[in-house]
Amino acid sequence: MIALGNDYVLEAHFDLLRGNLAITANVTIGAGEVVALLGPNGAGKTTILECIAGGLAISHGHINVSGEKVDDPVAGIWKPPEKRHVGIVFQDNLLFPHMNVMDNVAFSLRCRGHSKKSARGKAAEVLSFLGIAELGRKPIKELSGGQTKQVAIARSIVQEPSLFLLDEPLSGLDSLAGSNLKAFIVNRLKTLETGCLLVTHDSDFVMEVADRAYVLESGIVTEFGHPADLRTKPSTSYVADFAGTNSYSGVVRHGRLMINESFRLQVAELSTTGPVSVSINSRSISVHRHSSHGSPRNNLPIVVDSVKSLGDVTRIVTREPIPLVIDITTISANELNVKEGEHLWATIKATEIDVEPLDV
Repeated sequence: MIALGNDYVLEAHFDLLRGNLAITANVTIGAGEVVALLGPNGAGKTTILECIAGGLAISHGHINVSGEKVDDPVAGIWKPPEKRHVGIVFQDNLLFPHMNVMDNVAFSLRCRGHSKKSARGKAAEVLSFLGIAELGRKPIKELSGGQTKQVAIARSIVQEPSLFLLDEPLSGLDSLAGSNLKAFIVNRLKTLETGCLLVTHDSDFVMEVADRAYVLESGIVTEFGHPADLRTKPSTSYVADFAGTNSYSGVVRHGRLMINESFRLQVAELSTTGPVSVSINSRSISVHRHSSHGSPRNNLPIVVDSVKSLGDVTRIVTREPIPLVIDITTISANELNVKEGEHLWATIKATEIDVEPLDV
C-alpha cells in the first residue's frame, strides 16, 4: 500500500535569503528515519519545509528527494510540489469543511484522475492502516483537534510520499489529545518506510520519536545529533532551554559542588575536583510541599518564579536559590497546585548531577 522509500529520501544542501534572514540548510534523511528540525521562532524552520515541499525556490545548492533532483538553480531544475512525492501537514491542517473525512482523504487522488470508487477505496485503506477507520463518514466539524490532525496526516499519506513533513503537529492540542497523537505517530507513522522531517517545540516528542535532530538558530544549523546527546550535553542556550537542561559552572571539592554560596550540592563523582561544568536534567528534579526524607541527599528550599504548561509536562522555573528549570508531569503539578511565588522543596539525586572538569 505505502511506497517504500529509497536508501536516501532527502538530501537538501542549499542557501536562501528570506527577508533579512540568510538560511543555510544541510539536511539528510534516510528511509524510515524520523529527523527533528528544532529552533526558536524565526529561525527559518518552516521556510526550509516550504523549500523542500516546493513552495519556495532556493537560491543556491540542490534538493534531492529519493535520488531525484527537484530543485537546482544552476542546472535549471525546479519541480512543482505535486511532482516531488513529498507529503506535508502544516499547523492549520487545511481540511475541506464541506466534505466528510473519507472525501477529504480521497481528494488528492480524485485530482489525479482516480475514480470516486478507487479514491475512496485507497482512502479507506489508509484510514484503516492508521487505526481511524471509524472516522470515515464523520463531518470535519465533528472532529476533535487530535482527530483533525490525524485526518490531515492520512490525507498526506494516501499520496504515498517518499518524504513526509510535519510542522508542529501538536500545536493547539490539549495534553490528552497531544498524548494520543504522540502514540499515533510512534505506533503508526514509524512503521512506514518513508522519511519524516518533524518541526516541533515539544522536547518529549523529539525524545520519543526522533532518530536524529538538527538545531537551526538564525538560519544556521548550530548542532545536530541524537536527541539524547542534545539533552545531556547542550552546546547553546537554546538547546539547554529546549531540552530542559540546567547548565552552570561550579567548583567541586570532596564530592561537594558549589555553584554559589546558596546553592551547594552533593555529587556522585568523587574523583572530580576543581572547576567544572554542571548539567542537571530538569526531569530529574522532584518538587514537594515539605522537605523530603527519602534517598536523595540534596533537599533544598525553592521559590517558584513561573509555572508554564507544556502539555503532559509542566515547567517550573525558580528564582531562589538560583534560576532552576524543573519539569514535572502536569498531573503532579495539578496535585501540588503549584503557583508563582510559592515556597516549596526540590530534591535532586546526586547521581543525576553531571559534572565535567573545565580546562583552565
